[in-house]
Amino acid sequence: MNTVLAEPAVAGLRPAPVTDPAAAVARTRARPGVGGTFTQTLAMAWRSLKKMRRNPEQFFDVALQPLLFTAMFAYVFGGAISGDVHSYLPLLIPGIVAQTVLTTCMATGTQLREDMDKGVFDRFRSLPMSRIAPLAGPMIADLLRYLIAASLTYLMGLILGYRPGGGVLGVLGAILLAVLTGRSPGSARSPAAPAACRGSR
Repeated sequence: MNTVLAEPAVAGLRPAPVTDPAAAVARTRARPGVGGTFTQTLAMAWRSLKKMRRNPEQFFDVALQPLLFTAMFAYVFGGAISGDVHSYLPLLIPGIVAQTVLTTCMATGTQLREDMDKGVFDRFRSLPMSRIAPLAGPMIADLLRYLIAASLTYLMGLILGYRPGGGVLGVLGAILLAVLTGRSPGSARSPAAPAACRGSR
């Protein structure tokens, strides 16, 4: 017969402080350096890009929507609004670029929410990885998505006869502006980002 012996209570002693197990593990684990953080961030960006390739909705937003919308709106509304397609393209192309970037920026928040619901962030917390990598990786992948979508929109416009007045530098500046402005709404519209920051610590 097993007997459990309990220690007698000593008057005047305070109970032991309760420690968070996750915080205790984090203190005993070596933090990754700058090189490790950079490598892990790129790995998370590659993960997000692979998820986009396997998700038909995200792939459509990035690769097909700019081509379809540019051609469709040019030939459907070009004659009615500006008289012909070529006169309508200078108004259409910047609008399609802005619309495509705003549509694509929702992917990061959706992916972060799915990772949190499926317990992926709990797995990240148990790994010796940088805290910022699960958030910075999808953001880098977002920048590549914006770049691809804006480039395809301008490429389709050039095929349809669009000749930008600013030349090559003007097009590159417009794409850069779309990428930078698209990053800000993507972060603001992501409800999972603050919770993900807390969950990855």
